[in-house]
Amino acid sequence: MKKILIVDDEPMMLMIAKRVLSAEFTVVTAGDGASGIELYGAEKPDLVLSDLLMPEMTGVEMHEQLTARYGGNIPIMYMTADESDLSILAGAPYIKKPFKPADLLGRVKEIIG
Repeated sequence: MKKILIVDDEPMMLMIAKRVLSAEFTVVTAGDGASGIELYGAEKPDLVLSDLLMPEMTGVEMHEQLTARYGGNIPIMYMTADESDLSILAGAPYIKKPFKPADLLGRVKEIIG
């Protein structure tokens, strides 16, 4: 079973995303970017699903650090309520919050099957 690391500073969003995705994927969660980086090293997930705007470290900054530390192409998809400046995503896939559970599951399946 493929594994997804969900990183979000909002506990309710972590719970919702985990509930939706755990039916078809193994799911691990982190409440901030620094924890996400450490958990990535331990779990080696197939996809990182990250909130875009978090305190202390954005999802983009976390992805940059993951790439610097672990190298290679680390698949990521962002979740965001703020679509004002999506150019920072550099073309990475994202889903707008709030999302429908079926939409989240569909987008993740498109990326990692």
